[in-house]
Amino acid sequence: MLEEALRVLQFREICLDLVEAGPGVQDQGRLREALEQLGQLMDKSQESCAELFACSCPEIDALTRLAREGGSFGSRLTGNSPLKSCEDAGA
Repeated sequence: MLEEALRVLQFREICLDLVEAGPGVQDQGRLREALEQLGQLMDKSQESCAELFACSCPEIDALTRLAREGGSFGSRLTGNSPLKSCEDAGA
């Protein structure tokens, strides 16, 4: 749980750094590095959703994997549902 909270703070810090840099971040390398860092944090968060918190399922894990394979910087389950699992949704 503490690692997830730390990831949230790290994500926030990266975003604030980008805002501080301004809307026209001149250094495209800096922007790409920030996006890669954000993606890594999202991936780690999805791993904890699947492995530690049991709030994911194989179908969602597959979707996040496909997003990464398709070129996204990272992918993570977000949102809230009254369902307890994908099985409850008939998946």
